[in-house]
Order: sequence, then C-alpha cells, then structure tokens
Amino acid sequence: MNAFENAEKLKNEIRIADAAIKQAKQQGKDVSVAQKELDTAISIRDNLPVLWHSFNLPHFQNVTDNGIIYARTAQTDAGLPPDKPSTPGFETILSITGIISIYC
Repeated sequence: MNAFENAEKLKNEIRIADAAIKQAKQQGKDVSVAQKELDTAISIRDNLPVLWHSFNLPHFQNVTDNGIIYARTAQTDAGLPPDKPSTPGFETILSITGIISIYC
C-alpha cells in the first residue's frame, strides 16, 4: 500500500472510531480509554505532514500503521465489532481484471 493510501486509511479509521465513541457516549458507556486511543491516532494524523516532508517513507509507513492500530483499538473499545479481515489478494484480482478490461 502506498503512503498516500495509508494516510487516507488512517483518516477513515479515525472517522469510524469517532462515530463509534459518540454512539457509545449516547448509550452511557465509559469511553475514556477509547477516547485516549483516538486522541493518539489523531495526533499521529496531525503530524503526518511533517513526516511526509522528511521523505522518510518507511518511517511514514510505520507511523501511519501505528495510527491505524490506535484508531481500530479505539473502535473496539467503544464497542464497535472488529472488521472481518479481507480476503488477501482479492483486491489484486479486481485490479488485474480492471486493467485487462481497459485494454480489451
């Protein structure tokens, strides 16, 4: 996954975690742990431009991966059921099929 896609994935996971925390709060649940994890993910997201401009892409990848982990943990701690893992390679098959259909 390229760096830009990973940064977008982090932003999406943060949105999901934020929504899950808001819903859990409305149900009267304690979301303090989930909120701390979400705050960490947000902090990571907010520091991405600095990392991007350092041109250290492996470090950028590691940091965004950590942010995604924090956001997903916040989702789980807020009571959102974990995502089912995607089938490895399925996206690749779709991509290849799409490319073939463009050229045929």
